[in-house]
Amino acid sequence: MTEMKELIAHTRSVRRFREEERISPETLTELLELARLTGSHRNGQELRFLPVWQAEQCAAVFQWASFAAALGPAGRPEEGQRPAAYIALLGESREPDFLWVDAGLACQSMLLGATERGLAGCILGGLNREKLRPLLGLSESDPPLLLLLALGYPAEEVILEEAGEGPDRRKYRREGSRHYVPKLPLSELVLERQPR
Repeated sequence: MTEMKELIAHTRSVRRFREEERISPETLTELLELARLTGSHRNGQELRFLPVWQAEQCAAVFQWASFAAALGPAGRPEEGQRPAAYIALLGESREPDFLWVDAGLACQSMLLGATERGLAGCILGGLNREKLRPLLGLSESDPPLLLLLALGYPAEEVILEEAGEGPDRRKYRREGSRHYVPKLPLSELVLERQPR
């Protein structure tokens, strides 16, 4: 496996962390630098970022974020397994669809950088934005809160496996800290068409 392919394969959504292992502001700044260098629609650079690393603030943020709702209670990290840091993504645009593309690109860049540093993370979109804005110190003049990127040292193993027959490709858990992610083979994803 090439180095890049291996990095991408290991950059998975992780929702359980070794909470006692904190992330330094310097490390968050390194990840934010990767987001800064990432391309954006028409080079608009409309995203803004707010790092959160202090334990008390992380605990407050956690209560207003949803983790893997499809997994039910099993998807929510227990005490001691919660993120050690967050990066809030904010933005406003006349072309909101492209802003979401930019947010996804920025998150992926930061997650790749996190994986390279032995960290892991998860993009969170299920947020109580009304409660989070004052917790994050955001005023009405600040852009809307789009996403949170939860970060920490992983306390679970993510295992990629070939997807079985049928439409059900949901992730699932086994053996406590093992999270399985079914992936379709490339032969089912690439369309082959003959030129006309």
